[in-house]
Amino acid sequence: MNRIIRINIFLFYLIIFSLRANSGPNPDSMNTCKERLPNEINSYQPVLVPLLTPDGRRIYYDRKWHPKNINSTNDQDDIWYSDRISQGIWSEPKNLTELNTFDSDVLFWISPDGRIGLVYGIYSDKHIQKKQGFSFSEYDGNNWSKPESLNIKNFYNDSLHFYANLSADGKILIMSVSRKDAVGGLDLYVSFLNEKTQEWSAPLNMGKEINTKGNEETPYLAYDNKTLYFSSNGYKGEGEQDLYFSRRPDDSWKRWSKPQNLGKGINTKFGEQGICLTALGDSAIIVSYDSVSKRKGLYWICLPKEAQPEPYTIVSGDINIKNNNDKITDVNIFVNDLPEQKIRIGLLKNYSIVIPEKKIYKIRVEAENFSTGSFEFDSRDIKWPQIIKYDFNLEQIKNINEKFIIYFDTDSYELNEENKKIIDEFYKEYRKNKIQISGYADETGTEDYNMILSMKRAKQVRDYLVNKGLKIKNIQINAMGEKEPISEDYSKNRRVEIIIK
Repeated sequence: MNRIIRINIFLFYLIIFSLRANSGPNPDSMNTCKERLPNEINSYQPVLVPLLTPDGRRIYYDRKWHPKNINSTNDQDDIWYSDRISQGIWSEPKNLTELNTFDSDVLFWISPDGRIGLVYGIYSDKHIQKKQGFSFSEYDGNNWSKPESLNIKNFYNDSLHFYANLSADGKILIMSVSRKDAVGGLDLYVSFLNEKTQEWSAPLNMGKEINTKGNEETPYLAYDNKTLYFSSNGYKGEGEQDLYFSRRPDDSWKRWSKPQNLGKGINTKFGEQGICLTALGDSAIIVSYDSVSKRKGLYWICLPKEAQPEPYTIVSGDINIKNNNDKITDVNIFVNDLPEQKIRIGLLKNYSIVIPEKKIYKIRVEAENFSTGSFEFDSRDIKWPQIIKYDFNLEQIKNINEKFIIYFDTDSYELNEENKKIIDEFYKEYRKNKIQISGYADETGTEDYNMILSMKRAKQVRDYLVNKGLKIKNIQINAMGEKEPISEDYSKNRRVEIIIK
């Protein structure tokens, strides 16, 4: 049974990231707002890759050669983070010790729900030095798990430098690495996840429309899955390294529009590197410089309208499980024909789904032995990115071992329309549960015949439920024949009982 706490459709501005740009189409006129982040974050530099969580409450970044890195000033990169306390005020940075080693440590991507992170390197058991590659780590609300490596076919990198980013669904990997087929130094490559084998395809060079004889670095793929941001020193720009954006015109990952410079309002003569968009894609965090502070740091910028991603929808909220006392519960989220998403509800109760296409969607949330929640929305007419806030409330099913009885006509095992309606209602509420189906017959006929007839009745109900989507492994069937009559009225004994286990 679905319980709705609230539903709000709103444009979500991340407190300090709330202004929109109104620049013209000429890249040279892309003057826009730009503000250095507070000194709590910018007190120590250099930093290369900023990463803002989609809810805007935490910012991750790497710090080079910091005395409090795991390997002190010999440590090339450690991951640090700061939490937003209130508007414009951030906590003192903390070292993310669980993911940091003596080697270079960088967090390149975080999933829309903040639960999965992509980090550089393949971690050793001793957690000191790493091999080249990339790994996933999972955050449970308190701790990050030991990173598990991505299995990428024919992966190698001929450079000591590296960058990466992922699509919102975590299935498309963009890398900045140096390989034999590179156009220049560091090129942008793409790799795709095979969901059956959990193997990533060999890196595919994204082509000369993107890559130059210089270096293309710090890729960031917007939630629309079409707009790519990156830094490059291979184009004629404002400084030694500028930020650019380009779009895919079709489903290919080798065809791109001509990269556009983000303009003088963002890029400087001193060079920019690293970009992470806010949830609605109208602003971003970048690594930049200004003439007042005279040193690099993290800046918030408004993105010009023409540089913003195409429309997409973020559906997010909490999954509240009544009387569960923060116990870990596995929850499945279904969205139309998109792959099933599995999350664990415990200390973290949030979910977040990014949907890049414009159409009608239905989201369904299920957990074993709990009620089901669903929500439908229409994104066909959206003109810019939007966030829909929707909370699910799941209640534990209390009627375990309750019987559902379906009656049959004399000497029949066919389901009539009334029977189908009963089974349909049962399926809506209990499709995640394990069940027992027992078939019965009246005393008419021989015992052997009645045993066969009762099995046919049980199988008929089972097959109907399986065709609707109930997993056959969750169904146990029994043939009871004329045993256990419940009434002298034969019509009450020609039945199938469904018991929730």
